[in-house]
Formats: sequence, C-alpha cells, structure tokens
Amino acid sequence: MTEQEAKLVLVSNEENSIEDVFEDELFQLKQSFLSSLPTSKLFNSKFKKITRLSDAYSALGGTQQSIIEVEQVPFDYSSNNVREVLTSFQENDSKIKLLLLSSSSASTVIDLGTQLVNNYKAFASKWRLTNIPLKQEVRMSDVPDPMNLIQAVNEFNESGKKNFDEIEALDNNNLLKKEAIRLTLWLNFEANV
Repeated sequence: MTEQEAKLVLVSNEENSIEDVFEDELFQLKQSFLSSLPTSKLFNSKFKKITRLSDAYSALGGTQQSIIEVEQVPFDYSSNNVREVLTSFQENDSKIKLLLLSSSSASTVIDLGTQLVNNYKAFASKWRLTNIPLKQEVRMSDVPDPMNLIQAVNEFNESGKKNFDEIEALDNNNLLKKEAIRLTLWLNFEANV
C-alpha cells in the first residue's frame, strides 16, 4: 500500500494523529464483533477491513504492538448435557470477548474474532435438529437472553430431561426448541458461506 492510498484509509487531521484514528477504527471494529451474531461472512469482511487498516497504519509509519501469542480457548462441548454445554459456552464466549476488549493489535483482533465464530460453531453443532418444523417463527438473528436460556434449562432439568437428544421432542414454543431451531438455521447459513 502506498502512502497516498494509506492516507485515504486512515484520515488524520490536526486534532487526531494516525495512531488515534487507527485505535478508534480498531475499537469500533472490536465493538462490532461484540455486538453482532458471529457469522463467517460478516466477520471475514471485517477481518479484511482490519488488515487494510493495519496495512495503512504501517505504511504511514505506525507501529503496532509486537505480536503476542493469543490464548486459544478450548471448545470442548463433548458432553450431551445441555446445562454443561451452555455453561461452558457462556464461559468461553465471555473469556474470548474479554481478551478481545483488551487486545490492541490487528492480528490479535482477527484471531479472537475467528475464535468467536469457531466457538459459536462448536456450540451450535450440539443443538442441531434433524427436522426443522416447517412453520416456525424463529429468526437466526434473535438471540435469546442468556438468563432466559438458563431458566429454560432449569425447567427442562426439573421435568427429568437433561440431554440434547431430548430437545427435538419438545413443543415448538419451548425456548430450548426455539434455540435449537435458531442454531440449526445458523449452521445451515454457515454451511452455505
């Protein structure tokens, strides 16, 4: 990238240095990772933007933090117990998001964004339904409140159920069934990217 091209990507002025503009742009992209449903298509477009920002920053003489090896969060969702998997997912998701918030290099942000998608994919695969009801009012983007999910798992457990293979038999209006439908739709969407 030439210096002229870089100036078009990172527009600085008397009030804002290129460092400030780069950090602000990177912060906004990190915020978008935290607030959006992690899909490969969306995140890959943001990764390209981060790479372009980083290249522009370097072309204008900016230096980023030396590359720090990013902790790889383990996505072990081998259990068939809904509560265990949900708890592990929520812990992993929070851990990745905290690491993302504290990251300051483009490569680290990209790596952690990739981990968000991979974590979601591993979690969603546990919920895959073999048959999605034809008439369902579930949208892939409608992520349920985590506390409501925990409450639904409690009720599921109180009814003597605890495993993923028992979700398919639930009523279509049950929150766990809706979540299984939503995540199955998400997996289908990801498979077509």
